[in-house]
Amino acid sequence: MIFKKFTYGDWELEVTSDNSISVYNSGEFREYTLDKIVEAKQSDELYEYVYFEHENETFTQVKFEIDNFLVIDLFDKDGEFLEEIGSHVFGED
Repeated sequence: MIFKKFTYGDWELEVTSDNSISVYNSGEFREYTLDKIVEAKQSDELYEYVYFEHENETFTQVKFEIDNFLVIDLFDKDGEFLEEIGSHVFGED
């Protein structure tokens, strides 16, 4: 099981099990369920991106946007968009 923690500015993302992540910002947190994670890494150049590779050759991209906006999308092995997993603006009621 991969347990990792990633940070970017006020963002904190933690892999909490082999298929779930928790994201923290602005005193709030959200949990998301993903396909089984086999690799987790933060972009070397664009630190606002975190990538999760899955057994089925798909990958999940997490992007920390401006104004506390989070976007999580699933892509196939060729980088084609498959579905939105989640999006949320942290700190807003």
